[in-house]
Amino acid sequence: MKRTRIAFVLVLLCCIVHALPDGWMKPEGDAYTMSVFAQVLNENGVPVVAEGSALAVFDGAGNCRGMAAVRTNAQGVTLFQISVSSDAQEEEGLRLRVYDAARDEVRMLRETLEFRVDTVLPPRDGPVHPRVFHATGVYGLPDGWEKPTGYAYTLSLYAQVARDDGSLVQSSGSTLAVFDAQGKCRGLKEVAVNSQGVTLYRVSVASNQAIGEGLSLKIFDAVTGLVYDIAETLAFVADTAIPQSGGMVAPQVFHLSQVECVLEPGWNAVSFPFTPRLDDQTALLAMKPLGFANGTFERVETLGANCGYWFFAREQTVLLVTKQAIAKNPTFVKGWQCVGVSKEMDVPNGCQAFAWKHGAFEPVHALVPGKTYWLYRER
Repeated sequence: MKRTRIAFVLVLLCCIVHALPDGWMKPEGDAYTMSVFAQVLNENGVPVVAEGSALAVFDGAGNCRGMAAVRTNAQGVTLFQISVSSDAQEEEGLRLRVYDAARDEVRMLRETLEFRVDTVLPPRDGPVHPRVFHATGVYGLPDGWEKPTGYAYTLSLYAQVARDDGSLVQSSGSTLAVFDAQGKCRGLKEVAVNSQGVTLYRVSVASNQAIGEGLSLKIFDAVTGLVYDIAETLAFVADTAIPQSGGMVAPQVFHLSQVECVLEPGWNAVSFPFTPRLDDQTALLAMKPLGFANGTFERVETLGANCGYWFFAREQTVLLVTKQAIAKNPTFVKGWQCVGVSKEMDVPNGCQAFAWKHGAFEPVHALVPGKTYWLYRER
């Protein structure tokens, strides 16, 4: 009886250790699908093949769009074979995470996934030669993100965080944190839905100064697995709330101070709706981007707003670029031009616009920030 009980406990412990994270479940009800045959290499270049490992695909809201456990197929290849679903026939920017059962940890993947209905990735010989993805950092909160102790005063913060497009960073697991000038965490809280049905971050902020201390904010986005700086700062006043009243129903809205610049392998047509700050320009210019001037492409030495640039990347690269003042939409001149826009707009009458997609130029009817377009104006 004792031996049976010990065996049962060991089995139970194994199940607990190798349990998949919350939300990792196969989707239901989406209209379209595509198939992905994948292998994942960890940061040391070793394939993730331990029994119980799983690969999952997520959309921008943090919803699981497909998940599969590692397996060895009929061809003797150990891989992840995932059916990815969507309600749209095309969708960009799907994120991948891998659960490595050998380490009992979740890692982000460097690459993103572009959904195209009824396709297979890779298009040929996927069961024999699967697409290789690469794991990067451990998925989760950075070191030092801990609840503060031993402080004399507190402040209550009721907050939401908005992206550039107005959508909120509110997927399960996202966490807002407050820091002092020395980088020490003064408060953090995971997003939650309160009793009024409002999704927000309710953070208790600590300080040893009753008034006047300036604090900064950062947010961990559970969808991207990245940490973003917040544009606004916080002035501490003990025993108060921000906002002063109604925070549970109408929380204070903060904004990301950084945007992602995602470069896919190969050539990328990119623009910025603002002039990147000098520190960011240094990293971007190190990639030797090209601009269009005087009828030809040439190396650029500085980056401006709403100009079209071409970046070449050997592998998928994600750069965080700090926002500056948003520029006005450009004025289009007669003839061909290589441009971007600051705010989404329709292609004006008398103009034709083309975007770089799937290795070719395709006509478009709307212009969105971050992309480069070849635009022709008749007169």
